[in-house]
Amino acid sequence: MKVARATAVRVSGIFLFGTFTCCCLAWLALLSSTSCGPRGEGAGDGGPRWVRVDWLPLTERPSGDEIPVAQFGARDFDAAWRVEPGVGQVMLALTEDEEALSELLLEGAGARLASLPLDLVAADLHRATLLLDVPPGEKEMIRLAFLTGPRVRAYSELLTVEGGSGQERAELDLAQVRPLEGRFDSIVLETAGNAAACEVRSLQFTRTSLLQFLPTPHDGAGLVSVGDDGRLGVALDGEHPVEFELEAPAGAAFQMSYRVGPGASYGDAVLVLEGDGFAQERLPLGVAASEEWRVFRRTLTEALSGPVRVSLEGGGSTDGDVIALVADAGALVGRGETPPSTVLLITSDTHRGELIGMTSGGLVRTPALDALGARGLVFLDAAATSNATNPSHVALMTGMHPRDTHVVTNRDPLGQRAQTLAEYFASAGYRTAAAFSAFHLGDETSGLAQGFDRYDGPAAPTGGNFDAFAGAASATRDGSETVARALANLEDAEGAPLFFWVHVFDAHAPYKPKGAFDGRYLGRQKGADITGPGLPVPPEKVPRFLQGVTDPEVPWAQYRALVDYVDHLLTPLLQTPRVAAGIIAFTSDHGESFGEHGVWWNHAGVYPATTQVPLILAWPGSEARTIDVPVRQADLGKTILRLAGLEAPDFGGRDLRLALEPEPRTSPRFTLGYHARSASIDDGRWCLVLHLQEESNDEGTRTWRPGEVELFDRLTDPTCERDLVESRIETARSLRARLLQCLASGDVEGYRAEYRVKAGIDSVLAELGYSGGAELTGKWYDPDRGDAFLERFGDD
Repeated sequence: MKVARATAVRVSGIFLFGTFTCCCLAWLALLSSTSCGPRGEGAGDGGPRWVRVDWLPLTERPSGDEIPVAQFGARDFDAAWRVEPGVGQVMLALTEDEEALSELLLEGAGARLASLPLDLVAADLHRATLLLDVPPGEKEMIRLAFLTGPRVRAYSELLTVEGGSGQERAELDLAQVRPLEGRFDSIVLETAGNAAACEVRSLQFTRTSLLQFLPTPHDGAGLVSVGDDGRLGVALDGEHPVEFELEAPAGAAFQMSYRVGPGASYGDAVLVLEGDGFAQERLPLGVAASEEWRVFRRTLTEALSGPVRVSLEGGGSTDGDVIALVADAGALVGRGETPPSTVLLITSDTHRGELIGMTSGGLVRTPALDALGARGLVFLDAAATSNATNPSHVALMTGMHPRDTHVVTNRDPLGQRAQTLAEYFASAGYRTAAAFSAFHLGDETSGLAQGFDRYDGPAAPTGGNFDAFAGAASATRDGSETVARALANLEDAEGAPLFFWVHVFDAHAPYKPKGAFDGRYLGRQKGADITGPGLPVPPEKVPRFLQGVTDPEVPWAQYRALVDYVDHLLTPLLQTPRVAAGIIAFTSDHGESFGEHGVWWNHAGVYPATTQVPLILAWPGSEARTIDVPVRQADLGKTILRLAGLEAPDFGGRDLRLALEPEPRTSPRFTLGYHARSASIDDGRWCLVLHLQEESNDEGTRTWRPGEVELFDRLTDPTCERDLVESRIETARSLRARLLQCLASGDVEGYRAEYRVKAGIDSVLAELGYSGGAELTGKWYDPDRGDAFLERFGDD
């Protein structure tokens, strides 16, 4: 039997500290990195640049012995396990002498659950190991739920077990459990019911060193987080000293972030900087355990220029194994010689292309974005490559189409083989930071942290009672907090070149603006009753957040008010002098439908309502132009790299400034929808949509079959509402052939990493509007699903 799980290609430090041991004498180690490639103003030779750290590896990774916490064997099942009623069948199999159980047998149709009362401390549970059997050739999905009273507080990972010959160990990672406080009084063993049966023979819980779950100097830096604030760094203990050398001239500004864990006593800790010879400075940190990152800064003196060794000497003792996190370390060289370069990328999630005040005909009021557009380029016909958040952002950050990355859902992380926008800027001497507002852009599900020194945003929700729209405590957070984090990153990067990305999620459903923005476009007083003719979808299709609403104008009006709110949030950021003097790009990942094609309050389908996005670009000396040439949003990355003076020949895409030419060259734009359900080609005049899987609209008035085609004339029908495939069959046939050729000619290997599935993630993604599709077969167009076009019109 094989146990299959998606393997992580990077470490996401979502673990909080529990208890800690050892006196601290930890040597920090880094080697100055050399910036490579061309650099923009303020990041080139003679200008300020950020010198990143290279952690020197330990000779071996800190070992972590598995310490048993609790064991439940066959003899425990008889007295302890109880079966949840109404779900599948669970049989307790007896041994020959019928005095004890030999196994827990879960069989029958549907999901199967069995609960076990217990009393365990959450922080002691790091891994769970099951001995089980699944019939040969069959697969079963299994997980554990952890409860206090009736409430599910956390889940194990979701593991796929493939049946073979004999008994197998299945190890479940308990990443959601480790950070929790308190105790559990029961667990529930859950299987999906995919296999005819699943025999469970034993269950063991173990704990080990937390260093096993965090990046260490042996592994190299990874993302370690304090709350939502992730930074590139390592975890340290008191038994594996490391050291670093920083090659920097006098006057360079050394800086690092650190966090001392709970239970550690650091009142007497000092940071020791040793230069050539016997020069030494001892700097008291003067800090005990903290719940947030602290930043240490020091200007290197003449005596400390050249190779500098830095170490941390701690005082006091603790009762756990991880002492501290150290991250975001490096030195600013050449500060003050020229102004540092600043590059800001803003993405407003779920923001329709026409909704910028200056181009909306009064639909919205966005004075800050209008001011940006008044001094830069405003693209009126910009299309995303996907109608979903992660695929679209990955395309933007890599310059590669979802067809080539193979990232087509919100839980397909980008693999390390790809080169990102942040990595290009980092290699050119920029500090890099990101502040995002939706959990699925976290590194575990997006892979987009690579290249960022700081990656700040909500972690994946835990437990069974999360609310996708509850804000920071769950899956998303208000843009005001995200902008505040971005401004803090800007302050910490004073004097250094900076590339930073800010993502706000406020225009996304559930369309609930706050304060003065609530009801702005409803023509009523806030809180007044609303009645209307009813929503234009069957009751079962009304999303939870619109229960009780009967006027179909309400969601559209409140959505527009949220666009105004986004502008309000971004105002202090856009008006910051350093930002205003730099390169600024504003766009979205996708739009939103309000009835187009019978799709309501989500972004299903690859029609203009969901694929057209706003795009504004301004830089020092840019001219004010409104451009109606069709462009791709994914070309924005290439453009800002070149504006910063970085040629980046291997980065995909075209420079958007080519649209300024008297006779700009254009090429067809391709879109691949969420979960590869549909695709489109737009040649500037004609837009053809090809349905790759069966899907229906929200009104229940239309179901598209695999292979079905729609054709629209964008010249006379810019919103693509009138299907002309019957009258323009040859045009449709030609465009369909080009689209199929495009889909077939992508990168076969792709750039997607596997995702270690967290239980519950699919549920919260569905609540945000991202439900699953057919299982992907490795081909975007699969004729085995059927082809309605060929059935109707025949081959060429």
